[in-house]
Amino acid sequence: MPFEHIPVISLDEMRRAEFLAINPNGKIPALLDGETAIFESMCINFYLAENYATALLPNENDGRMQTLQWSFWAISEIEPLQMDILNNTKFLPKDKRNPAVAELAMKRIERPLRVLEQMLTAQQWLVSNTFTLADLNLASVMLLLEMTKFDYSPLPRTREWLDRCYARPALIKALAR
Repeated sequence: MPFEHIPVISLDEMRRAEFLAINPNGKIPALLDGETAIFESMCINFYLAENYATALLPNENDGRMQTLQWSFWAISEIEPLQMDILNNTKFLPKDKRNPAVAELAMKRIERPLRVLEQMLTAQQWLVSNTFTLADLNLASVMLLLEMTKFDYSPLPRTREWLDRCYARPALIKALAR
């Protein structure tokens, strides 16, 4: 569907009243759809799926709960650890980085990734026999982990699943922007 992407260039822009009306936290992402203002990426994804891409959401309650479960899992189990890794290897100024924090996070992320690997031994996608919002949300979170050149060799099913997710035309088009 048509949309307007408005890049936010500076923190000053995110502190303007018109932006704070959409996201009072003064952060990105933020979505304005008519009169509906939403912030937080997972919430934005659920909103868009509910309203514009219902095929991404399983119809049955169990599938919807699994979609929520994997989405929350992404932001509670993967995202904090990957951010510790990235902050302390790439994002923070070199004098602020703590290699021990990155190393510990790299070790700790192995456990949740083994959970994901085990799940993917029985099926190709997280919730059903097709790509759903659960796959989109988790793979989107894990996209940042790609910046670390993470070694997925002990996790071949996870690597195959990520490759399937990242090969989707919609993601390729979005990343090209």
